[in-house]
Amino acid sequence: MERRLTVGSLIKNKQRMEIAEFPSTMQSVIKIKQNNRPFQLLPISNELLLDIALKQEIPLDYKCRKGTCGRCAVEVLEGQNLLYRRTKRELEKSQNVNMRLACQARIK
Repeated sequence: MERRLTVGSLIKNKQRMEIAEFPSTMQSVIKIKQNNRPFQLLPISNELLLDIALKQEIPLDYKCRKGTCGRCAVEVLEGQNLLYRRTKRELEKSQNVNMRLACQARIK
């Protein structure tokens, strides 16, 4: 193979640096539990927890999607800081700050 000379290649003691591409290890994850089954979600900004779970094929139990039945209630184990504050409906359903309604909890 023929080597091409460039201005940079003529500089003495210059070493080529290879920059490896590494997958981001800082990807945020929301860990939740519903009916004693743990799940992990990759957050999507301004989306509802329930919609993200369904897009990521996580089988959350839900029904009304309005925050009235409470069937989509999940316990947030990790990533609470990635969610907006609890809605009025969520406050009515539970006083536990880790319990969220997946149909009401929105990602920041």
